[in-house]
Amino acid sequence: MRSRGMFLGALALLVLNDWFLKGAGVLPAWLTGKLSDVAGMIVAPVVLAAVLALARVPSSAARVIAVSAVALVFAAIKVDAALALRFDSVVSAAVAAFSLPLAAHTVADRSDLIVLPLLGVGGWLAGTLARDRPLRRSGALVAGLLACGATSSTYMPVEPHWGFAVPGAGTMWGARLAGGAVIVQRGRQSADGAFELGIELTAVDAELALDAGDVWLELPGERVMAVVAQAQSSVARVPRGRALSFRYIFHPRATTWPPHSHGVLQLKIAAGDRSEVVRLDLSFDERMVPWPGDLKLR
Repeated sequence: MRSRGMFLGALALLVLNDWFLKGAGVLPAWLTGKLSDVAGMIVAPVVLAAVLALARVPSSAARVIAVSAVALVFAAIKVDAALALRFDSVVSAAVAAFSLPLAAHTVADRSDLIVLPLLGVGGWLAGTLARDRPLRRSGALVAGLLACGATSSTYMPVEPHWGFAVPGAGTMWGARLAGGAVIVQRGRQSADGAFELGIELTAVDAELALDAGDVWLELPGERVMAVVAQAQSSVARVPRGRALSFRYIFHPRATTWPPHSHGVLQLKIAAGDRSEVVRLDLSFDERMVPWPGDLKLR
C-alpha cells in the first residue's frame, strides 16, 4: 500500500535523523533540525490518530483531532521557548517512566513553522492508516510514538552521583532567561572523580554567552571552577534564534561526600549588555560511580 510505504519512509527518516545523525557531525545542525520537523509532520498525526482509534474514536474525528493537536502543539513550542521547555520536561518524564534512554530537546524557532503545510499529508495518511492492522502488528506505530516523543537519543548516563535538589526536576532542569532559556542536563561523576554535565542555551531575544569562569560548583567544603571540554571555547556563544549544548567538567578535591549533602551550581549568563545569575541547588550522596564513556551532546 502506497500510504503505508510513505509512513514507514517518514518514520525511518525520523529515527535515522534523530537517533543517529543529530550531533554526529555528518550533517549541519540546522538540516537535522528541519528533517525532524518534516518527518514529524507526517508521522505524528498518524500515530496520534491510531492511539485515538484504539480508544474507539471514529476515524474521521480521530484524524481531525490528531492534525489539530499536532498543529497547535508544534506552533506553540516553536514560538515560545518557555512552552518548549515545559513540553520537553513532560515528554522526558514520560519516557523516563519506562526507563528509556531518550530525552526531548525542542528548539524554539519560528522558521520551522514553514513545514506546517505537510500536516496535510500527515492528515491524509492518518485517515487511511489509523486502523491499519499490519502496522500495529509490526510495531511501527509504537516506534512512531517513541520517535515523536523523544526527538533525540540522550547520552546522559543514569543513576548519577548527584541530582537536582528540586522536586520533580528529573534528569534535567530548566529556567527562563531575559534573552532565552537554559537547560542543565544531569551528568555524573567520572572515574577520576570529576563531575561532568551538559548545559544547553537557547537564545531567543538576544545572543547568549557563558564564560567558563562564570560556571562553578559549591561543594561541601570547597568551591570548584568549571573546565571546558576539549575543543570547546572557554566562552560559549549562542547566536539569536539558535540553541546549542556545551559540556563542563569540575575537578573537586574530595571524591565522596556524606549521604544527602548539598551543593550549588552557579551560572552567570550574558544576554547582550545584561547578565543574569542562575543558581541551582544540588544534592549529593557518597557513591563512587565510574564514568562509562564520553559525554555526547547534541
